[in-house]
Amino acid sequence: MARIDLEAQPRQVLGKAVKALRRQGIIPANLYGPGMESVPLQLDGHDLERALGRIQGPTEVWLKVAGQSPTRVVIKEVQPDPRYGGLLHVDFFRAA
Repeated sequence: MARIDLEAQPRQVLGKAVKALRRQGIIPANLYGPGMESVPLQLDGHDLERALGRIQGPTEVWLKVAGQSPTRVVIKEVQPDPRYGGLLHVDFFRAA
C-alpha cells in the first residue's frame, strides 16, 4: 500500500477572506473526526495537487499539522474549482 505524507498549518483566515489565500497558492482545508472539533487548516496548493495526483488504489494518507505528530486521515471531499480548475477546498477525516 502506498503512503502519502502531507504537511499543513493552522489557518486563521476564515470565510470569504480565503480567496486571498488561494491567490497565494494556498488551499484551505478542514480536519474533523470523532471526538474532536473541526480544525481549519491550510496547505500548499502545489504540494497538495501533486499528492492527490499520486493516489491510485489503496493509499494511506498521513497529515502532519505544524508541531504535531502525523495523523492518519481519509480525504473525505475534494472541492474543485469548476470555473478555473485547481482546488477550492479539501476535507480530511481523522481515521481512528
